[in-house]
Amino acid sequence: MSSLGLPPRLLCILPKEVSNMSRKCFITGKSPGTGNHVSHANNKNKRTWGVNVQKVRILVDGKPKRVYVSARALKSGKVTRV
Repeated sequence: MSSLGLPPRLLCILPKEVSNMSRKCFITGKSPGTGNHVSHANNKNKRTWGVNVQKVRILVDGKPKRVYVSARALKSGKVTRV
C-alpha cells in the first residue's frame, strides 16, 4: 500500500504530481467559486465564476517567478512586479 492507501497497480493511472499552475491567486489564494444558474422557472444548473487572475513576474524569495496574481492584488499594491 502507498501513502495514499492505494494498491501499486492503481498508482500508475494517477497523475504524478498535482499541477502548481492552477487558476488561483498566488498572493490572496482566490480561486473559482461555484453556484447555480437559476432560471425564471427556478431550474438550477451548476456553474462556476472565474477569477480575474493575470500571469505576472514577481519576486518570490528574492528570485523572479511567473505566477498567477489576482487583479485586485495587483491594483492594491500587494505585489511588486519584476
